[in-house]
Formats: sequence, C-alpha cells, structure tokens
Amino acid sequence: VSTQSTWDLNIFMISLKMSEDGLKAYNELKFKKKFKWIIFKVLADKDITIDSTGDSKSTFADFEAQFPKSEGRYAVYDMEVPFTDGHKESKILFFLYAPATCSAHDRMLYSSGKKGLKDQIGSVSKEYQVNDRTDINEEKILGGLIKQPLSQPRHLLTSNGSVSYKHLTLPTSDLVQISVV
Repeated sequence: VSTQSTWDLNIFMISLKMSEDGLKAYNELKFKKKFKWIIFKVLADKDITIDSTGDSKSTFADFEAQFPKSEGRYAVYDMEVPFTDGHKESKILFFLYAPATCSAHDRMLYSSGKKGLKDQIGSVSKEYQVNDRTDINEEKILGGLIKQPLSQPRHLLTSNGSVSYKHLTLPTSDLVQISVV
C-alpha cells in the first residue's frame, strides 16, 4: 500500500470541529435572526471557520455570489418560505458545496465532514449538495419548499391502511371521510 493510498483512506476518519465563533454565529442566525446566511470553510483539514456572512437584509443573490469557483464550502441560509395561504415560515437550509473544479482532496474532506458538522449545529429543514454554482438557484430551491397551508393538508394512504398527515398518522377506522388526492 502506498503512502498516498493510506492518506486517502485516513481522510475519512477526520473529525472536523466548528469554531466557537462559527457556533455563536449559527445560533445568532437561528435564534436572533442576526444573519441571513453564513458560509463556512475548512482550515488545515480540521477546523471549520466562518468564511463570510450576510446580515438580515442580505439577498439570495448576495449569498450566491460568495461561493468560490474552485473551493469547497458549507453554508446555512435562513429562507422565508411562503405558503399558498399567504403566511411565511422560516426554514434553515444547509448546503454542501463541492464543485467539480475543486481538488479531490477537498471534495472528500467536505463530504466526509458533513455529518459531523450537522451534528454540531443541530437539525436543519433541508439539505442540498451543490456541485456547480448554477445549482444555487433561489427560484429552484424555493419551488421545492413551498407548501400547502394546513387548511389543505397533504395526506397519503399508507400500505397498512392508515392515513398519514405529515407528522400525524391515524388508523382509517378513526376517520369519518377519506379524500384521495
């Protein structure tokens, strides 16, 4: 086994650690809405630190413009998602950006460190793996997030004969009427 092969295998065991400033900024985005977005980078193959931030008035275009052409990044974005009944809901989106133009080492490093980073920051509403800057498209992302209001619930008839409403599952015997969409 060559030294290079051993090194390539060991990269999967690297544990990336978010900086204190990064965790503080993420919590300010999530709870205080101080930031609209945060982009993180990996330093020295082990530390995740803030690369750039956008204040609460920043636009998605500002966010898109911050991604380098040939380096990996992690990012979180606090997006306002409109419902069809007019109300809006905040969703925190997570991005793993590993463009084809970055080195194989960086692509492996960012991919293998994603789970550890997500464990440190907690849950996010949706995750995106982006391999090209053109994939960071507000219209496309927003289109996948728009939901029906609660007055028009989406439901599925499951294989066991129950009806599932997003997070609530009821046996069909408890329902008066079942509408199939």
